[in-house]
Amino acid sequence: MFWKIAFGLGILGIILGIILLIVFGKMFYGAGFQSNDEDLAFGGLLIGIIILIFSFLLAAVSGIFVLRNSKKEWDAKNPK
Repeated sequence: MFWKIAFGLGILGIILGIILLIVFGKMFYGAGFQSNDEDLAFGGLLIGIIILIFSFLLAAVSGIFVLRNSKKEWDAKNPK
């Protein structure tokens, strides 16, 4: 159950990271902003990239454990 929750959080983090990259990317490359907005947008881009990387790793690792556990359950229900 823990790995299923971690997998869900990993997928949610990937979605959040992509949204942050889109929002702060548009803010960073938008015209007519002051330098404070540029710094905020750059920091948001870095945070979005970090969240995306960690969420992808979390989803990959927890996905492996979820698949491994479901295979064990399937093998227990269907003996050869």
